Amino acid sequence: MNLRDVIKEAERQGFQVDRTKRGHLQFTPPDKAKDMVIASGTPSDKRAILNLIAQLRRSGFIWRGVKNMKEWSVEIRSRRTNKFGPDEADRRLDDLAEYFPVISLGPGSVTYRLTVPAKTPHDAITKAIQAIGGVVVLGMNVMALEDLEREITKPVVPELVGAAEIGEMAGVSRQRADQWTASSDFPPPAVKTKAGRLWVRVSVDRWLERTPRRSGRPKKPAVPA
Repeated sequence: MNLRDVIKEAERQGFQVDRTKRGHLQFTPPDKAKDMVIASGTPSDKRAILNLIAQLRRSGFIWRGVKNMKEWSVEIRSRRTNKFGPDEADRRLDDLAEYFPVISLGPGSVTYRLTVPAKTPHDAITKAIQAIGGVVVLGMNVMALEDLEREITKPVVPELVGAAEIGEMAGVSRQRADQWTASSDFPPPAVKTKAGRLWVRVSVDRWLERTPRRSGRPKKPAVPA
């Protein structure tokens, strides 16, 4: 159940649905003797949608639910043009408001995440791409909302690397990578195990970016007298 389904069903039953000056929804029933209903334009909470349906019922609305439909969280990554900045993202958020959109801007890419009702994941992706329109799709992902809720409550574990992986990242030998990890300015290991030490990959990437490739052994940390 989502807002778009309620709007479509209300219109099918003869309600006139308009936007107020502040962007809220105005439901005018076919029977003018019954109450007009005004609600938030983007109620993201299920309780808010239930409140809306309850008030619409008093104005003659009949809600039977949507059969065989699920809500999917669809992520579409598309190519970013030079003209696509925060202002364009702001405009697109308004265009896609019924899908509760979120937009991320990255170097060379724009990622949309929409909530789409559909019977299958394939249908959800198709609807999302059609809603966004006119983009070059670089990647996509779809997940049922209940699965997404479980996913986002899991602890986030950063990617960890050992000395061998650090050597591969930098194109040097394992021995050279071991020498780097002994440097006083190298990031401290995140985990120490019997098999060896592990570092957060992002921290290592940053160290490699700002540290010139030096030949020879790194300087050992000074030992207090």
